Amino acid sequence: MSCHKSSFNQALRHHNGYLSAAFLDPSSLGFDQDVEINYNHFTEPFSAPRHYHAKSKTWVLVLSGAMQFVVDSEAVSVSAGEYLIFDKGVTEEVTSVELGTTALTIHSPSIKGGDKVLIEKKTQNTKN
Repeated sequence: MSCHKSSFNQALRHHNGYLSAAFLDPSSLGFDQDVEINYNHFTEPFSAPRHYHAKSKTWVLVLSGAMQFVVDSEAVSVSAGEYLIFDKGVTEEVTSVELGTTALTIHSPSIKGGDKVLIEKKTQNTKN
């Protein structure tokens, strides 16, 4: 798998309750000053097609609920208190999100207009 999955609950205890990048490897988000942060509260079914980010790393923190991904063809479930970090170029797909889930998504660096590249699903050609 080409991503990093971990829990931030232990890190919060060691940082006086503040969610801090101090517990991350210095290269995990690139310490870029130009970041995009999105807060999501999923009240309806959600999925995102297979894609990758050409220039930015992505950090998904699940604050409550759960999200299911496929990362480079491997199923990954992320629950409250866990996060994933995707390097640029890693293929990801959100297959489902538990209703009521809240999550933060951080892109570093922030790319004006975005840098998401969709990957078309291969179809099988069959002859009658």
